[in-house]
Amino acid sequence: MFISNTFEVTISMLIQSAYPANNSTSQDLVQFRLFLGEQYMPVSDEDWCMLESFAYSFKLQKHSFLLNYGEICSAMWFLIRGAVRVFEPSLTIEKTLQLHYAPEMMTNYESLITQKPSKAAYITEVESTFIRLDYQLLLSAYNYSPALERIGRLIAERHFMFEFELRKLLLNNDAQSRYQFMLEKKPEIFQYFALKDIASFIGVTPSSLSRLRKAKMW
Repeated sequence: MFISNTFEVTISMLIQSAYPANNSTSQDLVQFRLFLGEQYMPVSDEDWCMLESFAYSFKLQKHSFLLNYGEICSAMWFLIRGAVRVFEPSLTIEKTLQLHYAPEMMTNYESLITQKPSKAAYITEVESTFIRLDYQLLLSAYNYSPALERIGRLIAERHFMFEFELRKLLLNNDAQSRYQFMLEKKPEIFQYFALKDIASFIGVTPSSLSRLRKAKMW
């Protein structure tokens, strides 16, 4: 498919420092394109040709850091398979900030945009597979494709709305409402994450969460 010469030169210059040889499998890329089309908007062949030119897939074993505390985020990720927990390291009580499981787009927007060290750590809960999109390469693609830029905006908007709903819920609602929120937004969460981490995420104790789960079964 056609890619503009200017974009092709820009990509070739940036991609050498961003990635090793691209080893993304066709199956992973097809899954990524289908996900974008179903969740946001269809991607044209020309736009997809740009995007897949720097879409890099990789795998991490269980309990590996995708992004460590203090690192600067430089990419967006599509989580193809697996699960990732986002937490705030602490010498006392570790706080779980977010729980991701496939298929899902994810990044640390605060660190990505400001280019400041991440205040949170991202760790895999099971063996996980990702597609990595280097942020600088993605910004270059936005210059040539309004459609890709719109998809990027839609991803950011959805992330913002989820975080806004969650913060409002934690401030204004009881434990039952928080639990119900998680069942609606992330129904498979208990398949991937420990009870203590889910409890930390919604701001209740593990024992309180156990009682809520038992009550829901009756």
